[in-house]
Amino acid sequence: MVKNEIVKYGNIEQYMNPMLKNSLDYVKKFSKQELDCVILISGKTGAGKSSLAQSIAMYLDPTFNEKRIAFTAEQFANKIEPMQPQQAIIYDEGHETFHTSKIMTAETRNTIALLNKIRFMRLYVLIIAPDFKRVPNDVALARSFCLIHTSMYWNKTSNCWIRGFFHYFSYKDKSRYYAALKKDATSEPGYYSTFRGTFPKVCLVDPKIYNDMKMKAVQENIKQISHKNRSSDNFTDSLSKGITKAFIELSNKNNQP
Repeated sequence: MVKNEIVKYGNIEQYMNPMLKNSLDYVKKFSKQELDCVILISGKTGAGKSSLAQSIAMYLDPTFNEKRIAFTAEQFANKIEPMQPQQAIIYDEGHETFHTSKIMTAETRNTIALLNKIRFMRLYVLIIAPDFKRVPNDVALARSFCLIHTSMYWNKTSNCWIRGFFHYFSYKDKSRYYAALKKDATSEPGYYSTFRGTFPKVCLVDPKIYNDMKMKAVQENIKQISHKNRSSDNFTDSLSKGITKAFIELSNKNNQP
């Protein structure tokens, strides 16, 4: 596996896989040709998706900050509107905007339409979609430039999770991997990936603050949905409390396999 090297942009220094750096440098050149770039980041909960997304966003766009992290379709649309060419935005769609096992909602259709409309804004759009095989074809195949799948493994000796691994898929290779996953959900990424490597934990936003931002956005989204579909406030309260409890448990759980 290729060793990471130090890269510097602005006042920030961090380690980055050189092959990943080369791919991102190509993305920068790509964006100068009146085109944008959509990068998909997948992986299990806790594998480092948000950390890697922030690292890539900061490398592509030194002006990137937490104000350009969206957790709902509405936030995504609102935050994109004032953006300038070659700026980065992260869409952490934890509430599953892109989920083909469900009937495609108006939210999903609108978000896909928005992605198509902003092609010539020359933005860097990083979409965190945990399960790649459930991302609609439009986004998984045609609309995205590449896929980066994060992973982790349980170390029996140290009795903890070891994180910070990734598989990179080029435009062509992610199509092959997507087709394989549709046939067999257990398909190994290593067989289809363009290259693999490791990444350090780099967080622009403190993980606790990040989770708080995410929880608040999801709760607001739940309230909006419940107001449209239910008249009872008890339904909203119970869902919000359930989400709050889930996030607290996630934050406090110990590292067990």
